[in-house]
Amino acid sequence: MAGPPYLGDEQIRRMLPMEHAVMALEAAFRAGPPGPDAPAARAGLGGGELVLSAGERGRWAAARLTAAPVSRLLPSPEPSDDPVSDAVFDAVSGPVSDPVSDAVFVVFDADELRPRLLLDARALAVLRAAAVSALATRHLAQADARRLVVLGTGADARAHVRAMLAVRQPDEVRVVGPDARRARRLAEELDAEHGAKVVPGDPDDVAEADIVCVCLPGPLFPGPAPGPGSHVNVIGGRTPEPGSPRPYVVGEHAGMPGCDTDLHHVLTGEGTPPPGAPTLFTSSGLIAEDLVLAAELAAKLG
Repeated sequence: MAGPPYLGDEQIRRMLPMEHAVMALEAAFRAGPPGPDAPAARAGLGGGELVLSAGERGRWAAARLTAAPVSRLLPSPEPSDDPVSDAVFDAVSGPVSDPVSDAVFVVFDADELRPRLLLDARALAVLRAAAVSALATRHLAQADARRLVVLGTGADARAHVRAMLAVRQPDEVRVVGPDARRARRLAEELDAEHGAKVVPGDPDDVAEADIVCVCLPGPLFPGPAPGPGSHVNVIGGRTPEPGSPRPYVVGEHAGMPGCDTDLHHVLTGEGTPPPGAPTLFTSSGLIAEDLVLAAELAAKLG
């Protein structure tokens, strides 16, 4: 008997376009806020550690299994430029940087726990992070936002540009990263891919941006903070540092510390930010959200 099919990065993106992913997440968040993930189970083996996280939504259940060999659990001499896609999924705080971790997302029929689909968990996480940022941007950013700055040059940054172009039409996109050559190369690739004006930028561009996507670890902004009326998307569940300008902070769920409201209440009109206030959406990556997109893929396969 044949086992469940496996979908990798390219297949996931082809079968679930960004616009479709945003629509699926919007329907899910309108229906109700996702709860926080249950504690993960860890198993130490001779070669490292296995981390198992699980969740359930409707007719589907899911398990995310991450393999972290000992060599990858050691501190990296160079921080990653891609905090979600280059990830070992931490049991409490979500992804932590690791450029070569292996993770698989298994989708089950909830009633029988029969495996239906295997997915590249990193590719799914990149799509989900960008799509939920786009959903927040659709409802929090100014309708006439024209200046987009993306901090990062990895897979998350690339996906966030694609996601922002699905919900807004900026006049210009600036890509900022610690490696100017990587930023220039990514800008050239995105410019050719999307037909939009995408150029390399520098940290000072954040001050004039209408929308900022933070796809880098470390401090939120390597230079000045965004100005009044701006909207910021942050991956990794981070919020502004103490002493920095305080925007209206929206989290994925009501239990996120440091947030003024959650995305469900924004969508239902119960968490509307004050007029003209700068906004910040922070996402940490919940199994319930990944499962929304995984269920879309499973349904397409029949």
